Formats: sequence, structure tokens, C-alpha cells
Amino acid sequence: MRGRLRMVRFLLVVSAIFASGASFAEELKCLVERKTICGPSGCKISAPLPGERIIVSVTERTYRICDNTNGCQKLELDAAYPSGIFWVYEFNGFNVLKAQTQEVTDNLDLKPLARWPFMEFRHSFLTAILSWGECSPN
Repeated sequence: MRGRLRMVRFLLVVSAIFASGASFAEELKCLVERKTICGPSGCKISAPLPGERIIVSVTERTYRICDNTNGCQKLELDAAYPSGIFWVYEFNGFNVLKAQTQEVTDNLDLKPLARWPFMEFRHSFLTAILSWGECSPN
């Protein structure tokens, strides 16, 4: 039942986005540049794996975490929605990628960005993985 409610919510949000004409990417390709892993004993900086990247497809409802060694782990994209100058992508339960799509100029105008800086939060048991980098919207 919970999965069905999530799917209905996801479809309603995406339908509203298409109807409003709001600009967003149907697919994102994000390169992980920095990473921190936190657990009960504290946090440590960790180098991204070679070729570590995230591929988000709104149309396929997928969130893939990939690297050159392990290939891709395919997860379900639960929601995609705007939040101010950001787009938020929720995946696989309580995990999120937040991408900045615009910047505020000195005149307080909004300027679209060609490349989107992002922050990702994932968790597993009592460990949190925080990643930062840049996305290319397609």
C-alpha cells in the first residue's frame, strides 16, 4: 500500500510539472567529486570510486549509482520536484539528491545554470554517505 501511495504522489508531482511548463531535466548525469562517510564513531573524507557517477531518469523512474569497478546499482526514483532554485530527487526511501538549477544574480534575478552543483544524502543502517559534485542536465 505504501509503495502505491508513493507512486501516485510521484505521478501527480511529475504531471503538475509537465502541465506548468517548469524547466527540469528528464535525465541527469552527475559526477561525484567529493564524498564524506559518517557513522557512530564520526565522519571521514573518502575519495570517490573511479568513475563514480549518478544517473537519474525521471521518465524511467530510476536512480543509478555507478562506478568503473562495480557497474551500476539501479534504485527506484520516488519523487522529483522543484524547491526554490533547486530540484530535489528522492530515491529508495529516505535518500535525496538536491541539485541547484539556478543562481541569484546581484540584481536578485534568477539565472539558469548550464551545470548543476549537487549534494546527495544516502544512508545504510547507521551510516550516512554525503556526496557533492556537478550534474549535466539532458
